[in-house]
Amino acid sequence: MSNRAYSHFRGYLHSRRLRWSYGALRGRETEAWQSLLAPLPPGELVDSLIAAQFAGIYVDRKGHEASAEALVAGLLRKVPQEPVTNGDGSLVFIRLPARQEAVTSLGRSLEPSKGPRR
Repeated sequence: MSNRAYSHFRGYLHSRRLRWSYGALRGRETEAWQSLLAPLPPGELVDSLIAAQFAGIYVDRKGHEASAEALVAGLLRKVPQEPVTNGDGSLVFIRLPARQEAVTSLGRSLEPSKGPRR
């Protein structure tokens, strides 16, 4: 594997409090859950991650070269904000609202997560 495969770890090297879902062992529950989320449209992905109590989405635009702009734009349509980016804009962090805040702002109930514990 190239260094590119591990580039998402950079953000976590500079924090003592971040936890992440990056990577999973093949054949385990976490991999199955991540595989279910991967093909979701951005809006549904946001709903699923809020229900699973995620606080944000970290996107490496270089890892999604063909679809990066559409992915980030779709996420921002669902949770409008000015995302946090690195110097060249290739890394994007989009904060997700807390579950209760999301229920109020999205105007509907979110189903509890069946995702992995973090």
